[in-house]
Amino acid sequence: MVKAESSLSCLQLIGGHVALDFANSIHCRSVENPCDLIPSYGAMVEWSAVAGILSSEQAVFLQQEGAARALEAERVLERALVLRQAVHEVFSSVAASRVPATAALAELNAELSGALCRRSVQHDGTRMLWGWQGSDAALDQMLWTLATAAADLLTSEDVQWIRECQASDCDRLFLDTSRNRRRQWCSMQWCGNREKARRSARNKRQFSDDV
Repeated sequence: MVKAESSLSCLQLIGGHVALDFANSIHCRSVENPCDLIPSYGAMVEWSAVAGILSSEQAVFLQQEGAARALEAERVLERALVLRQAVHEVFSSVAASRVPATAALAELNAELSGALCRRSVQHDGTRMLWGWQGSDAALDQMLWTLATAAADLLTSEDVQWIRECQASDCDRLFLDTSRNRRRQWCSMQWCGNREKARRSARNKRQFSDDV
């Protein structure tokens, strides 16, 4: 059973990259009640605003549009969850120096193909920049950014620094920007201290058994 956290009460953007934060929006997949921050289309919009993908104005508009176009919004949510799982599988494989599953890459590329068809060079009044064609009322516009962000990271030099948390019950991904590139935990507060406490307890039990 998935625990829904539509209020984003357990959200911390610790991935170091928006694609990794997206993959981390459901975490602790191996436990009975993983925390899912995107249980609905509205939560997807809210998460996207917090992650900096959507402006507050865009988020308000898409919340209203999503409510008015509920069936379409539900289909977008389904696509988002498929993309999220694919992104996690691909980056988890990269972190473990494994070849990503063909199916996961296909799911990512399916969304990427649609996103690239929308990408365009635009002028904002002062400079040229990348933008999206027809994004104003598109309920799936956040998926365009997420798919291209994942592809950009996968094909960048930074891909070698993708890590998966080493805690036994955590599967969060992060970009290791530590000085020695030996970071083990997604967060010292969440997992590092807990794992150290577990190791200490195990060592104490082992010492007691040996005495």
